[in-house]
Amino acid sequence: MRRIIIFVLIFAYCYFLFLSLRSVLWGGIPFWSDPARDLLLAWDNLHKISLIGPPGGIPGVFYGPYWLWLNSLVLVFTKDPRFCSLFVILIPYFTLFPLLFWKLGKFIGRGPVVLIWLIFMLAYGSFYTTFIWQPYLVPILLAALVYISASNILNKPLMVGIMAAMLVNFHLSFGIVTCLSVSLLFFVTWLVKDRKIKTLILYIAGILIVFLPFLLFESRHGFNQTQSFIKAFINSAVYNSASVGQMGLTKPEILSRFLSIPAQFLQMPFHLVVILWLALITQFKNKFTRNQIGIIAFLLFNIIGLFVVFYTSKNPVWDYYFIGMETLFLLLMGVLISKSRVLLTVGYLWVLILASRHLASFIRDPGADFLAVPSLASKQLVTQTIIDDAANQPFTVFAYSPSIYTFDYDYLFKWLAPNHITGGPVFLIIPPETSIAVKEDFIHYKTPGYITVWEKVQKDKTMILKQWPK
Repeated sequence: MRRIIIFVLIFAYCYFLFLSLRSVLWGGIPFWSDPARDLLLAWDNLHKISLIGPPGGIPGVFYGPYWLWLNSLVLVFTKDPRFCSLFVILIPYFTLFPLLFWKLGKFIGRGPVVLIWLIFMLAYGSFYTTFIWQPYLVPILLAALVYISASNILNKPLMVGIMAAMLVNFHLSFGIVTCLSVSLLFFVTWLVKDRKIKTLILYIAGILIVFLPFLLFESRHGFNQTQSFIKAFINSAVYNSASVGQMGLTKPEILSRFLSIPAQFLQMPFHLVVILWLALITQFKNKFTRNQIGIIAFLLFNIIGLFVVFYTSKNPVWDYYFIGMETLFLLLMGVLISKSRVLLTVGYLWVLILASRHLASFIRDPGADFLAVPSLASKQLVTQTIIDDAANQPFTVFAYSPSIYTFDYDYLFKWLAPNHITGGPVFLIIPPETSIAVKEDFIHYKTPGYITVWEKVQKDKTMILKQWPK
């Protein structure tokens, strides 16, 4: 039986690794404005070290520089986005992440941690392990913090401070709340168990170390970010108004999004999830170990804190703010299931069903045509088609985007045509599902007085037009 379990685990690991590697190496990862903008900033970071990262959701406030620095380490050797995805996202998810889960097994049992790892990979493995987006590193940081909390959150105060601050630097809105929740939990635990000034100083030092680039930048630029953040907080807390003129999710949508997270990763109807959580809540009557209590306290502090802040916030809350929340719910579910052999057995039976569906879908369609969907591969083909047609002669490119920004094609042309000179014919790139009216308006606005020489429609329905002056 033990050999069968080991074989199944090795097979599952290799299966998910294969799917992720195929997506990355074949260019099947999405490549939209945000990751492309970040890679352009990381490229610039090679010439002048940046102390700030990409812009955040609050006007005038930026992420920390660590995401740019990580990608810059890869861009030193190659500008291919595939390798940024490989080294910055995929490798950590197939080394650090399962290792942290395995270590958590000594506190909540190997069976529960394997179960929740399988659920995570089945539900989120196709994008968390491949997409070049900084919030997707948050589950790894959360798993590390949970492991430390299980041992004793006061045992490694410097490391807890560092990782709590890193959450802010990688996922601003989510991270601010989790950092405050971790800090509150740390302080309460410190008051009850420790009260040593050294422990508190080490925790604060960990936070300050991470925010050192931010503090250096602020001291050189008049603390503008700090003022912007304080202004946003005052507008929200005192004047009951948002700092930006956008709505975001409504309160019912926030509540619905929050409650639907377990249904999403379990891939079952909401009413069945409610029954499951009622069964899990009954496990609180059982006697938990001190380590398990540490995990539960950490998870509940963060889950409740995130819900309260998001639900009461006057500033807009977007869907991506919830990235990382599923990890908190999954780990809580793992702790509670560990107290019931029946629930653990039911969990494995359900994972078997989910895995069978996943594998059956792969067997039915093992091929992956990444050129037929908007992806790095399809956009790279568009870019290369234009470069080949220009044949080392000057050319001009305009790409339409509903969001105005075209960082994706800006990056691809900078990478694939480094010596490109503007001039000559004009190439227009029009993405799929662009209405005829918008398409015609874009063409007339960008190239008035031009005629179309040729028009090509790529496999993903992206349209390329080559135009010359009349």
